[in-house]
Amino acid sequence: MRLRAQVEAVLSATYTHSRNLAAFVLTYKAVMLLLREVDGSKLRQHHAFIAAFIGGFIIFGRYNKVNEQVSSGII
Repeated sequence: MRLRAQVEAVLSATYTHSRNLAAFVLTYKAVMLLLREVDGSKLRQHHAFIAAFIGGFIIFGRYNKVNEQVSSGII
């Protein structure tokens, strides 16, 4: 593989990873805000679990090489 192709592959994977992380954080924070409002302005321990599950399922549930690496690192 040529150097240019390797650099392009790294930059593409970096962009995909950063976009996924940003989308996860946005989803996580939005769900946390929603749960706080629903539960009377109180954050509870299970809110973080629910928000992370929903964000992870929506963002990292799609198959691509970056998500596969993230998922295998978690498990």
